[in-house]
Amino acid sequence: MKAIKLYPQDTVALATADLKRGEAVVVDGQSIVLLDDIPNAHKIALKDFKEGEAIRKYDNIIGYASRPIRKGEWIHEHNEVTGLGKSKEYTYDFNPVSIFPGSSDDTFMGYDRGDAGAGIRNHLAIISTVFCANGPLKKLAKMAEEKYPAAENFDGVIAFDQQFGCSQTGQDLVTTCKIIAGIAKNANFGGVLLVSNGCEMAIPTVLDDYLGEYDRKRIRTLTLQNVEDEFEEGMRLIDEIMAEVPEMMGAEHILMNRAASQDIFQDIVDMMYAYDAYFARYGEKAADNPTQGNKAGGLTTLEEKSLGCIQKGGHCAVMEVLKYGDRATKNGFILISGPGNDLAGVSGQIAAGAVLTLFTTGRGTPCGFAGPTFRLASNTALATRKKNWIDYDAGRLLTAKTPEEVEALNQELYDAVMATVNGEYHTRTEENGYYIMGALKDGVTL
Repeated sequence: MKAIKLYPQDTVALATADLKRGEAVVVDGQSIVLLDDIPNAHKIALKDFKEGEAIRKYDNIIGYASRPIRKGEWIHEHNEVTGLGKSKEYTYDFNPVSIFPGSSDDTFMGYDRGDAGAGIRNHLAIISTVFCANGPLKKLAKMAEEKYPAAENFDGVIAFDQQFGCSQTGQDLVTTCKIIAGIAKNANFGGVLLVSNGCEMAIPTVLDDYLGEYDRKRIRTLTLQNVEDEFEEGMRLIDEIMAEVPEMMGAEHILMNRAASQDIFQDIVDMMYAYDAYFARYGEKAADNPTQGNKAGGLTTLEEKSLGCIQKGGHCAVMEVLKYGDRATKNGFILISGPGNDLAGVSGQIAAGAVLTLFTTGRGTPCGFAGPTFRLASNTALATRKKNWIDYDAGRLLTAKTPEEVEALNQELYDAVMATVNGEYHTRTEENGYYIMGALKDGVTL
């Protein structure tokens, strides 16, 4: 199979390998002669397009022909443009095939954190609230690692340093505080030590407002300026704790029509308008989101990237919409406002309470975040080349020949995720010790 068509109404197919001009590919029983070299995972025109005509993938519009395109041509930046940039109006038209949260007999071995939920790991987190505290934080983390090495029921110490925390104001400071507080309350951390310098904008008394009600035996604070020996005091607090431990734009209409209620639909609309305003404040365009790596991998417009992202959510009904930095209160499929940037976006999900991140990649990245990251490769070449980054090779689904093979691969993935949840398998990012946290920037630095 040289090319694959994803949905019956699509007007493009995807190359499954590097293809050469003059080769023939068969799609829906029709033989198409290629008029260009087509890189792996890039788009092939299945029909002739007039200038301005819509191009469909995932059974949705991903862009428009910027010039006439012939059947068999390569479709990419040279002949396709985004449709984003114009103001939109939305109407609620619920999709009846949306799946609502159900019940299951499946259980997992986790850590009960009371109101904070259930964790799948038992880490001690040491979190800096300002860059001034990064040096002592790293030394404290090393001391704690030596005293408390990872064991059967303790997954070890993770240190999160901080680029900001000082000279911030307005919404930018609010966002940083919400992310620090949300990650501190994440159920994967059996104990948390917040390390403050004592004069930054995000001082402990300010963070308390964002932490709200929390277990004060599980989350402790060290203020460096208030103690004579920060290492002696830091280890004392650690000893006490150890005793207890934007990628929707252009595809948002699909999620809107899976909103479980009219109110949730309006929440999604408000989220989209708010993000439009965020870009406008800084004179930027959301359509510029796809990176050079995205484009090299075959993505042309933000609509196409967003539609691919949304496929990963299946057909679940949207049960709640959160602002960036807020914590989840519902079960089921939840939308969180956030950027396409991996670090800021995933940090927002973890701050909302996520204890496991499933992250698909076509080109590969070793990056870890503030919790276990289970990485799926969308192609076997990547999974083979970067075995120390990848947890599951989803590329095998392309070569599966029978429904039984597909079902076996689906079950393998489910079993691998459940093994991760139960602590029987540790992800590559965990084994590599790759952890980092970050927050969306929305303001000036004073």
